[in-house]
Amino acid sequence: MFYLLDGHDVVACKDPIEFAHKYFKQERVVATTALTQDVTLSTVFIGTDKRLESYGNETVGRPLVFETALLINKQVEERVWLPTWEEAAAFHNAIVTRLDGIYTEIDKKIAARDMLLEHGGCKEEDNFE
Repeated sequence: MFYLLDGHDVVACKDPIEFAHKYFKQERVVATTALTQDVTLSTVFIGTDKRLESYGNETVGRPLVFETALLINKQVEERVWLPTWEEAAAFHNAIVTRLDGIYTEIDKKIAARDMLLEHGGCKEEDNFE
């Protein structure tokens, strides 16, 4: 199953051709914040349900179609998937607010990674792709 955005609302899309046609024309970036020179927190709409990767064909709960990723030197270190634009934006902003002005450059990397893991993050080596 694919998903598209109607404004900030997630809508199911069963037609892969329709999905391919519309997905790249949508505004998918929820937020991007440079935490340090080489650490970025990025939250985007991904259009596919990450529950299926985690649980096979079982689809319990809301589709996880937004991804907040911690990138260090442009490489994904940790990621968390969320169901709505509002929850994804709130999660992104909570991490940025918690880190802002508190941690040194090096500590921000460690603290941001820990916060994503506390929320059920997935290490890059745990990726099911």
